[in-house]
Amino acid sequence: MSNLVESADATQVKSVSLWKKCRSALESELPAKEFNIWIAPLQSVALADNILLLLAPNRFVCEWITEHFLTKINELLKEYGDESPPNVRLQVGRKTSQLPEKEPEVARNK
Repeated sequence: MSNLVESADATQVKSVSLWKKCRSALESELPAKEFNIWIAPLQSVALADNILLLLAPNRFVCEWITEHFLTKINELLKEYGDESPPNVRLQVGRKTSQLPEKEPEVARNK
């Protein structure tokens, strides 16, 4: 069990480290204003199963990143990573000491 936990911790550290490299590359490639508006607010949270969760401050930023930067982020993760870079998932949220909670369900039974 200890090896499994250590392996998960190593994967999380690796994913966050890869995100830092990608973030630095984007900072050098993008105009400062564009980087500060769209990339800088993203917070990374590494999860199990080789998933890198990026938290955006609101739904608009999340959608904008998906439409305009996700392909580039994935390319950079492949460039800086090994043969199995993490999968990126975007979600609205803020990093806390715990994982973000699921959004409440909108549909209710009547």
